[in-house]
Amino acid sequence: MPYIRILRDAMTRETFFLENRTGRQFSRIVAALAWPHGMARGCVIVLGEIRGRPAVLNVRNHVHVLSEYRSGDVADLVDMAVRLYDDWSASCVITPGDDRRVVFLDAANDDLRRERRRRIRMTDPQAWNGSGERILPFYLGLLQQRIVGEKTLFFGPDCTAASETQRLGSEDVDRRMTDYPGAAALLWAVAEMGLNQRRGEAREHPGPADRLGGY
Repeated sequence: MPYIRILRDAMTRETFFLENRTGRQFSRIVAALAWPHGMARGCVIVLGEIRGRPAVLNVRNHVHVLSEYRSGDVADLVDMAVRLYDDWSASCVITPGDDRRVVFLDAANDDLRRERRRRIRMTDPQAWNGSGERILPFYLGLLQQRIVGEKTLFFGPDCTAASETQRLGSEDVDRRMTDYPGAAALLWAVAEMGLNQRRGEAREHPGPADRLGGY
């Protein structure tokens, strides 16, 4: 059963997302996928931005980690990415398009198209340079803006991606982000929330399905 319902505000005609279990309303939901690296399990994570806070300069809406899944098996990770993308009606999956394993998502999209289901929209991480080297400080800076001072990012009690991110030190900043799949997925999703106000408009797979899942 989907975790959310897609609704439309009667006055503004704005689309928003109602979480069935808690009643929370979200204005945006995004997912991110980082592939396994060595012994480090890959990660699929889903973040939601709370709806309703006034849009004020330098004031950020609260963002919550809605779901996280870790696996060292690529096929298992892709299956869960498809499931979470669908269950949460995420606008996009953020993952580097230059990783050869993205073909598994392309294959999943072929299956979804044959089943006349909403295909996954993929977009590169913000400021991605094709290798993910030396951009970790940029992402960590965006994270700090949400957890220092007025806290606007909430991980929940069991977010392994958050724990992985907190273990990063100054000796790690020049390494590839993809060496740390949990941290990478979390940071990509946080950056998407902070820097891209347009919903999934970057590098998306064309097709008949719109973002509400219709044809």
